[in-house]
Amino acid sequence: MRSWFSGSGSVRETNEVDEHSSEVGSQGVLSVGTHITGRLPSAIAQDNITDDGSVFTTNSIGTQSRQYLNINSSSVSGNASVDDRGVNSNVEGRGIFRNSLFHSFAQSRTNATGTLENEREMERRIAVAARSLSTKVQQIVIAARSGGDEWKFRLLSVLGGADSDQPNFHPMNDGREENDGMSDVDVLLSCHPFASNFVLTCVRNELPPNLIHCLRLLRVLELQHAHQTSKDANGAQNLEIKPVSILATSKVSKLLCLLCTEHTVGEQLRPHLFGLLALSGASYPLSGVHVSRAASAVIQNFSEHCLTASLVWFLHDRKMIVHMTDDVKELCGTNASDSNNNNMCLFGHAAERAGLWISALRTVTVLITFSCQFMRVELLEDFDEAGGYQVLGNAILNSGQQHVPKLLELVTMLVYSKINGQRHNATLDDGASVASSVLEDNRGHESIAGTITEEEDGIDAKIATNPRAFQIVEDLMKDSIQFLMVYARSNQGQKPPLDNSLSSMAKLSVENAELIASTSGSEDSVSGSVPTSKVDLSSELLVTTLQLYSDHARNYEIIELRYNILSYYILSFPTFSDVSTKVLILKTLEFVCKGLVGCDSTTPLTVIAEIFFAICRRLLQRDCASQTIPIERIAVLERFDDLLLKDAEMLCDTLETLIQFDPLSVASVMEKCGMLVEKLNNVLSLVVDRADTPSPKSTNDANSEADGVRSSVTLQSPPMRTRMDGAYSVF
Repeated sequence: MRSWFSGSGSVRETNEVDEHSSEVGSQGVLSVGTHITGRLPSAIAQDNITDDGSVFTTNSIGTQSRQYLNINSSSVSGNASVDDRGVNSNVEGRGIFRNSLFHSFAQSRTNATGTLENEREMERRIAVAARSLSTKVQQIVIAARSGGDEWKFRLLSVLGGADSDQPNFHPMNDGREENDGMSDVDVLLSCHPFASNFVLTCVRNELPPNLIHCLRLLRVLELQHAHQTSKDANGAQNLEIKPVSILATSKVSKLLCLLCTEHTVGEQLRPHLFGLLALSGASYPLSGVHVSRAASAVIQNFSEHCLTASLVWFLHDRKMIVHMTDDVKELCGTNASDSNNNNMCLFGHAAERAGLWISALRTVTVLITFSCQFMRVELLEDFDEAGGYQVLGNAILNSGQQHVPKLLELVTMLVYSKINGQRHNATLDDGASVASSVLEDNRGHESIAGTITEEEDGIDAKIATNPRAFQIVEDLMKDSIQFLMVYARSNQGQKPPLDNSLSSMAKLSVENAELIASTSGSEDSVSGSVPTSKVDLSSELLVTTLQLYSDHARNYEIIELRYNILSYYILSFPTFSDVSTKVLILKTLEFVCKGLVGCDSTTPLTVIAEIFFAICRRLLQRDCASQTIPIERIAVLERFDDLLLKDAEMLCDTLETLIQFDPLSVASVMEKCGMLVEKLNNVLSLVVDRADTPSPKSTNDANSEADGVRSSVTLQSPPMRTRMDGAYSVF
């Protein structure tokens, strides 16, 4: 029989055998009927005994089965008959059943033997291809150290050819005759789905370390190609350099990801981890970005499936996280380096636009996150000590809209890192080897978490066990929300207090928005936000916070009690110009009060009450005509008043909604902050004063104007019932 990869004919051959076997089996069952089916186990139990009493061995099943297929069963036709051997058969159709049974068993045994031969042939092909590829890569490494360009052609040829090569055209053959024109990499990729010992065979032939060499050589190849192309073009501006190794890099990356599924691969790669991890944060030309992405994919797969507690300690001992963080600093432009003189490599914002920042930061974050699954926090501590949180924060602050959401996802990954004795017993969605290694390397304390289902594990995996990482969001709020930024500059980087001075902080927030409106005169700057930017970072931070709170009910208590994220957003409510941001703030508050049952929402509710009355006082105290200011500024302030009025309406609607949903708790908070007595009396007194005292529009003929205004004021009787009545019914 031909091998698996000799063409489609072998597949048809196998199908024909299967169909024939099933056909014979079905005929046997139909011949026997239901009367004999109950005796099938006893017949199978005697499968080594023939009808004539002779015994055959399993090894001779191929020849014996053909012999027994010739048993004469023509005389078996009645209720009781005698066969050729004179044996009385009281069971109807017994001879036919025996014949079909032995035929089916013999045929299945033949199929099993053929499958075993196919597996052995496949394993041989894998071993030959892996050994051949490893040998060629080692020779190319030696050639690359000697210099010259020959190794580049050999490398691309071994990996299937350059991107510009035509299909089925290979400048150097490299032993493709014995693999039907396929390269060694193609043979290995095609064999993987059908081989059970694929990883073990490749490890025996030292393929994983040699594939790491391939990735490093491909980076050097793209660097030299870009430099040579630029040199040939005499440094022409806006020169487009096309990559030459996208296809080869994808094959190497895919093969490495397939291999990085067992701990044996991790141990074999231990001496080569420094070179592999360095690829994620290294510098690349624009034409070599695909190599960085390929290396990042391999490292992430390695982190998910190959890490062990021993390897985590090895990475910590060699300070590899520190080196990776330093590489990211250099890539982001925060560290000066002589390599910046090479105009072909991307640094700073050019590297950000090419996706190198997110690729490097995601790699180190995934590595740290999976290392914490072993209840080992050494790599997380190394990242913190190396300034990793600050690096990630600066990257978010300076990235474009395309990458900011992805970088914020890394913050949540760090927040969910398992520390403080947290344990992850159940199987991960795509990393069963990680979960099993946790059980092996952490003394197998099943009693810590007990039996955890996949659904429960998915919820537990999103608890904020590392709230220290959310310091990144708090720092970014100071750089993206105008009120917090101004206050921090005036108070040595401190945040506004949310204690007894909350009323003055709310008043200061409204004044800050008014000050910006007065000095700018531009409708876009009424919010007091940072000069117009392509990234609405404040909204992105709030979305991340809302996602964190919705992932698990405990996250609100863990994060909000420590950082007061939602409370500071509400306090800065008047300073936002984007209405969608304001709506999101109020919807987040409603989610906390309605969706997170039992959570302490006292501080956010107190803040929203203070902001609401601060805006009301500001609107009632405004008298533009009494101020000696230019007319154009009066127009700006009037527009600002309109915005404040809309803010007050939005806040009032939210308070009414919360009171209707939970009048007991919300009204209790309002009573504690004096909203229903003291603050309400102050506002009502201002309303009365405003109604009794008209505002003159000019100084000429003031009395006549005052009489005219006073005569035009019509006081209406207040309504007998309002939607706020429920707030008083609980007292």
